[in-house]
Amino acid sequence: MAAGQTSSADNGFYTVAAGAWSRDGTVTYTRSMDIRILDGSEYGMSRWVYTAISSPTLGTTPLTFAQETKVPRSGAGSGLEEVSGSFRLPQRVGVPATIEVGPLSMTHTDRGIMTSLAAGFGRDVYIEGLIPTWTNSTSVTVSPGAGWIPDPGSVEEIAAALIMNSSPSMLQNFEYVYLQVSPLGGGTLYKIATAPGAPYAGTARAASADNTLRYVMALHKKDAGALFSKFVWNLLSDKAAFVRYLEDVAASPFLVLNGGAAQTETTVSCSSVVPPTSRIAKIRVQTNGSAGVVLGNSEDTLTLSSTAFLEKVSSGQNAEIDMPLDVNQAFTWRNIAASGSTDISVLGYYERR
Repeated sequence: MAAGQTSSADNGFYTVAAGAWSRDGTVTYTRSMDIRILDGSEYGMSRWVYTAISSPTLGTTPLTFAQETKVPRSGAGSGLEEVSGSFRLPQRVGVPATIEVGPLSMTHTDRGIMTSLAAGFGRDVYIEGLIPTWTNSTSVTVSPGAGWIPDPGSVEEIAAALIMNSSPSMLQNFEYVYLQVSPLGGGTLYKIATAPGAPYAGTARAASADNTLRYVMALHKKDAGALFSKFVWNLLSDKAAFVRYLEDVAASPFLVLNGGAAQTETTVSCSSVVPPTSRIAKIRVQTNGSAGVVLGNSEDTLTLSSTAFLEKVSSGQNAEIDMPLDVNQAFTWRNIAASGSTDISVLGYYERR
């Protein structure tokens, strides 16, 4: 591959010969295609991305390539630091990540090394940064970051924070934010009413029936209206977070059970405050009077009773619980005794992306 010719129209793939080189006509040039150089004294073990148009006219169309990173080999001259008898990559500014390569543990924060090694370490689920911060009831600021997009099959980066404004016309419980390729190059964020589909790999999702949109987060709307609910987004890992509502959870829609008195197993839906990407809600359970309460969900193997349950709160107690939800973001409950009642609020949820 030639990437630095005087005229970029002369760049591209060639068959090497002792005399004149000839172009390799078997290569199909597709924008954002991934290229790995496996050997060579200067560019061995490097990764490149073709950045020009698809299906160019060879010899006429400028062909451009961007080097993502060069992966150092371990040992002397590799650029690795030796720390306590092991090698690691020098740390840079960004979001820390750890990559295990056989016996070698490399700690690094650079997007380049992550995307270069991602093919062997779950590249299709890669995401980092892109953390939302509630600004006010009509806007949320999302930090810089990057992520893999299934179509076109590349990592795209957002280099600066972006502001997502509420859409008054989207009168629903959640607006969904996705990473997509920007027409100007790199990545951009796109907010729509369409919920993500089932995970395409691990916990990574795309919009339903649209692999050009990589799911990033859900933003809750107050009363399915025009305003964002206030929240704090606590990052647990690149792919998981705890989202805590900073609203009156003793009121609708967060109060999902008010004065419940049922003594038979009853279903409570949390889908108005927990998005389809979450299967665990943080709930607060308050028992009133002498009744205790037991909890489960439709996917457990239990018939709820005083001795069979996923969670139990005794009479007169107040407890916060990480409650497993079923595929419809619901759980089940019943009071143990006839007297008293139960109140349950959703405080937040665990997000997966």
